[in-house]
Amino acid sequence: MLHIFDQRRKPRIINCIAIFIAIFIAIRAARTLTKLSPGRALSSATRNPLSKSPPSRHRPGNDHYRSKSVAAWLALLLGTLGVHRMYLYGLRDFGAWLFPLPTALGLLGVQRLRTLGQDDTLAWILLPVLGLMISLAMMSSIVYALTADEKWDRIHNPQREPIATGWAPVLAAVAALFVGGMTLMGTVAYSGQRFFEWQLQDERAARDAARATARP
Repeated sequence: MLHIFDQRRKPRIINCIAIFIAIFIAIRAARTLTKLSPGRALSSATRNPLSKSPPSRHRPGNDHYRSKSVAAWLALLLGTLGVHRMYLYGLRDFGAWLFPLPTALGLLGVQRLRTLGQDDTLAWILLPVLGLMISLAMMSSIVYALTADEKWDRIHNPQREPIATGWAPVLAAVAALFVGGMTLMGTVAYSGQRFFEWQLQDERAARDAARATARP
């Protein structure tokens, strides 16, 4: 029995390890690509002394260029794992680690739905969690993509001149809007359908119980 239990747990452990390795590789690749992006430090003559930059949330010494395009696409493709926040704020960012666990729970709901069917209560609870995490990731991608280049560089690259990003963030925003809208509508529809079905089942069970007790 223990041998069978270990055999069932092996694929899950391997999948978790593969996810964390993919996160690490994606972050390293994104940072390597952005180090190749052009960026020049602002001279004291070009800075406006009256302009106040918002306080930086980045750790000292971590001055690699943070591309708006890369951040938007990371939020689109790997945002449910918090990779976009790890890219911007580092692996120690608390908000980034709030994404993987709910996403894993949502994937567990998908697995239970496929194996146990739609009548599984836990799957009905966990599936909307996955939809919520996907919607949050898509919203992050849209917010990043629609941020003005000057404002983005003022917040995330305060020691560099603004760099035009082109169409890459726009395409990410369009894709995120499509995916996020479809996911949000599907999550609301599925949750509402299951809720009303359960309400009807409870009412039907109550009527059947009342009929059973009313019989002589």
